[in-house]
Amino acid sequence: SGLHVANTTNRTLIVPMYARHHNFFWMYEGMPLDQMVPMDWAVDLDYMERQAGLPLVPLNTSLPGFLSAMGETYKSSARLDLLELKKGGLTKGSKRYHDEIMAKVQASAKQFVYVRGRFYTHNWDTREARNALRYAPFLRDFAAEICRQMFNGPFNAMHIRLGDKDVKRKTKTKMGYFLDRARALRFPADVPLYIASDESPDHPVFAELRKRYKTVYFERDLAFNPVLKKWLDRFALATSTDEIRFDLFGNVEQLICVRASLFVGSLHSTFSKTISGQRVSLRRAMPDLFQDVVNSDPPPRRASVLVNLFGQWSYLKADELPA
Repeated sequence: SGLHVANTTNRTLIVPMYARHHNFFWMYEGMPLDQMVPMDWAVDLDYMERQAGLPLVPLNTSLPGFLSAMGETYKSSARLDLLELKKGGLTKGSKRYHDEIMAKVQASAKQFVYVRGRFYTHNWDTREARNALRYAPFLRDFAAEICRQMFNGPFNAMHIRLGDKDVKRKTKTKMGYFLDRARALRFPADVPLYIASDESPDHPVFAELRKRYKTVYFERDLAFNPVLKKWLDRFALATSTDEIRFDLFGNVEQLICVRASLFVGSLHSTFSKTISGQRVSLRRAMPDLFQDVVNSDPPPRRASVLVNLFGQWSYLKADELPA
């Protein structure tokens, strides 16, 4: 959404830091820095900037810290227009409401425009914006190494999230849905299966999958591989909290699922929809599949005026990582 608005209004996009699973509004503004990392840890901003055709400026300070450094607060001023979204934000807003917000951004002559509220929306989820999405090289390489070490050949994958509500049908997603979809897609019993799920691998719901498929892998199985154990240790050193590590590794699991031969996702999950979208735009999302290049260093500091001005984050150097 931000890419679309900035591109349409010919503005630079200020990219906030990456934090725990959130919508950039609820609890985000009060998030402490030790639970955040610069956004280029998650996405390939250099690629996205070229693809979207507009400047992206990533912060490595909080939004309140950024505004304070600019001498601003959460109020309109001589340099800043604050547009407060109504309750429900753009997620539940009509097309007319979307057009009103876009017009206000377009009409503003001030240096900064802050659209504050639930900004996520499918109405601005354009093909151009989707094609601009690519995860950071380190995360892509981590997923590639997992696939080499664990499968070294064809494998299938599922993202299983139980209990999602289908408001129209008044039903909840159950394990039977995933079993039926795998049967319909003819998942071979002898091909390894990777499961991305918030549920414990010991949960009884996975018993049928273990019976049906010869080898079933979960995140916790990765640590038993000595090569991947080093990658996991590196990943743990580079992330400040378990919450950040959990969220960022979710992106790695998405990339594992993108690489799978066959994939079944959760019907109402944006996590699964992102996987599906990247599988459709595979050459853009996963250039690594089309060239034999591996970048195994952690994400570098992306140079920008704001990053240098508000630098409050230190990156690990290569020689500080476990051998």
